[in-house]
Amino acid sequence: MKKIILIALMLIIGIVITLFFIMGGMEMKEPKIVEINKNLEAVGLMTRTTAKTVYKDLPKLYAEYMAIKDSKGIKNLKNPWEYISLSNNFEGSSSWNYYTGYVVTSYEGSSEKLVKFSMPAGRYAVFPLRCKHKLFFGYKMGRMKQYIYKKWLPTSEYEFAGYEYEYNNEAMHKISPYIIDLYVGIKKKE
Repeated sequence: MKKIILIALMLIIGIVITLFFIMGGMEMKEPKIVEINKNLEAVGLMTRTTAKTVYKDLPKLYAEYMAIKDSKGIKNLKNPWEYISLSNNFEGSSSWNYYTGYVVTSYEGSSEKLVKFSMPAGRYAVFPLRCKHKLFFGYKMGRMKQYIYKKWLPTSEYEFAGYEYEYNNEAMHKISPYIIDLYVGIKKKE
């Protein structure tokens, strides 16, 4: 009986260690602070989402956008491509607008179904999210946002400016589609 318990315990420890390495560890690092000098213009789709519905709303929105891209194309796509997903118009932590789409050089000729949106120029804290597998992406994003909003921002010299965006580009995507940078709009605390 002791031998079975020991084997089960070793198996559980092995699974935990494997999951830790698959997820890439959970160490949170200080962000890089950057100044973005011009707006990034994009076309895509938008939904209003909540903390309870975000995990089903976003995959549906993304699939709908990719279907439009595949059937009609995206006009004036920046080359090499850049992809952004903007969150703004937060009502506390209960709901917010979520936009997703490709960066474009011009809004001209965009499909009527697509909405125009832009990332404002300004100061950002950039947090890299590196995930090896889709299975852990949402979990790691949630943990990172908890760190940002509950630990890093309250102890930093900055406050949230009201918007954030996820950024991916062609070079990053070639390495893994689950590699993004999260840009959190910040301003000096008053």
